[in-house]
Amino acid sequence: MAAGSAAGHDPGMQHLAAERPTPSPTLRLKNLVGLLSALLLVAVGLLAGWLVATTPFLSALVTAHPTTVQTLLGAIGWAAGLSLPVLLTGAGLLRLARSVGAIRPRRPRSPIAQLVAHLPDDHALVEGVRLSDGRRIPAVVVGPFGAAVLEPLPPPGTARRRGDVWELRVGPREFVPMENPLHRATRNAERLRRWLLEADQDHVVRVYAAVVGIEPGLERTPSCAVVPPDQLVAWLAALPAQRSFTAWRRARLVERLAERLG
Repeated sequence: MAAGSAAGHDPGMQHLAAERPTPSPTLRLKNLVGLLSALLLVAVGLLAGWLVATTPFLSALVTAHPTTVQTLLGAIGWAAGLSLPVLLTGAGLLRLARSVGAIRPRRPRSPIAQLVAHLPDDHALVEGVRLSDGRRIPAVVVGPFGAAVLEPLPPPGTARRRGDVWELRVGPREFVPMENPLHRATRNAERLRRWLLEADQDHVVRVYAAVVGIEPGLERTPSCAVVPPDQLVAWLAALPAQRSFTAWRRARLVERLAERLG
């Protein structure tokens, strides 16, 4: 079972997603070295500041009748003595922040997770469901209506559509074929439906499919809805409740989907 983690601060809807892979030993060592070097820079900067403030280093650079060379050296010494501690400490703190972020990376919330974050607690979002055939379903929302397979549309400018043919941009004027998102969502919904039926033939869970995003002129099909991002919550709320899909069955389905995270 791939480990799952709650990914959200809202007290309502449950959100499960696959955890980040464990960093390799080499990457861990690199992060540790970065952290130690950052602490060393901060320590050296603070020590240099303490020496400048508590010792007669800078005052020794001032003489009663300095020559031109002495004046120049004194100015360089004062500039270095005043700026070096600040630069060392600042560089160390900046590297320290980066090192801590690399050691404990935060998982950014996906666009789907942000859109459905305020659904009530009788809903759950499971992201990254990998069924037995190896294919991955990006997002499944489980609610009183059953299950909804959600497929994000490509961001604007990253793909183009010519009828049912979709192409992914790989260069300024270069495109490669990509799977039609509506077809992919429909197939994923059918795969999920079959998987659920194989596991529990005594109860049929309704499974819906939708692509989420903005694509002018894109029309829904009989098996897949086209939902603008700002209407996703309303679309889910409008799905008819499945009376036989009790809270216990919903919780059990979420557990089973969590076992397929990956």
